Amino acid sequence: MTFYFPLLIIATTLRMAFAFDTTDSPLLAAEKWGSRSQMEHPECLQSTGATAEEVHDFFELVGMSTRYEFKCYIDCLFKSFGFINEDGTIEGNALVQQVEIYTDEMVDFCREPYLAMEDQCERAYELSHCLTHYKHSYF
Repeated sequence: MTFYFPLLIIATTLRMAFAFDTTDSPLLAAEKWGSRSQMEHPECLQSTGATAEEVHDFFELVGMSTRYEFKCYIDCLFKSFGFINEDGTIEGNALVQQVEIYTDEMVDFCREPYLAMEDQCERAYELSHCLTHYKHSYF
């Protein structure tokens, strides 16, 4: 019995430590996605006409420019990462699995208004805006 008690304490402590380490803060997650976007999809900045300042503000300050070129930047990223298909449908599972702060509830809530829009850049922007401002609890 005395042999198992220390093992139980160690296992419980490790589980609690890892439980708090699995999800980044929203701002840290945004910074990581900013770095990943620059490294993996620099073409989105180059092809859309969004400015480096707009992109920096988005990933570092969670500021969302309303310029159309920035909206197309978001669309390019979402398509490049597989969050939105070329036909405009949302890949909710990809969003939830890849972006650690997004949940199924968030995606379901934001999906409906997104689908009503015809312009793909506007739709991606509104989806991103909804997800980053969902119930004012993340950013």
